[in-house]
Amino acid sequence: MKKILVLTDFSANAAHAAANAVYLAEKMQAGLLLYYTYHMAPVTPYYTGGPYVPEAVSVFEEESNRELNELSQKLKQQMEGLNYEYRPSVHIQTGEGDLGENVKDLLKQKDIELIVMGSRMGSFFDHLLSGSETQTVIDHANKPVIIIPPDSEIKHLKKVVFATNYQKNDIQALNYLIVLAQVLDFKIDAVHIGLKEQKSFGYIMDEIEFKRNISGLKQFGLTYHDIHGKDVVSNLDRFCSESGADMLAMVHYHHNIFKKLFGASEIKNEICHQKQALLIFPPDFTKSEN
Repeated sequence: MKKILVLTDFSANAAHAAANAVYLAEKMQAGLLLYYTYHMAPVTPYYTGGPYVPEAVSVFEEESNRELNELSQKLKQQMEGLNYEYRPSVHIQTGEGDLGENVKDLLKQKDIELIVMGSRMGSFFDHLLSGSETQTVIDHANKPVIIIPPDSEIKHLKKVVFATNYQKNDIQALNYLIVLAQVLDFKIDAVHIGLKEQKSFGYIMDEIEFKRNISGLKQFGLTYHDIHGKDVVSNLDRFCSESGADMLAMVHYHHNIFKKLFGASEIKNEICHQKQALLIFPPDFTKSEN
């Protein structure tokens, strides 16, 4: 059975994201895998008259499993109070070491459909650019990652804005988003924010190919917008606000596209009021087999 991987650090924001993952799992008929990465520190006890004996004590793993079980029980109680046609199964797992590498291994071992995690900050672009665990997860994932802030509820999702720069995998991401829209019942606005500069031949060809592909997707209620302005972020922020977007989606390419588009500190300050959820597609993301 496919699963939704829910990453937690046992914070209130992570618990909120996990509660939203229950709704996603019910709609997608998937199970839940609650996961926490801990760092196990070696403890060196001292015995009188004897040497220091290095001993790795997995108190972190024990405590992690206790908290994961508590979270699991809370989610099961949440499901009992809801009229769900499908009741997702809930599993727990811990891992020691680097979160990104552990997530990469999990995606190889488990049938993961997507990843859900909470946001610690009001600005999602700030969160992505802070060198945080969010960026680590995105860099190591080959599945979509949904970042849910405290003020966002997936069950209220009605409009998703997909930002495109005419990259080659944007159409694949849009196809996935359309399937998700049919399950969760939301509309999609694809938007390209173009800078006022001379376009290269390659860029023009990418634009033509993208528009050719999306012409076949409009039957699914997809709308497309091409906006020109001085900078990408302020225009994208304005479009999300004016369109009533509940989620912003885009493909993250490993050549630091976020830093190129959203790197200036003064721009990041402009979007601190962003409250939408964020859906990130890795450039090489793969779809789960049904």
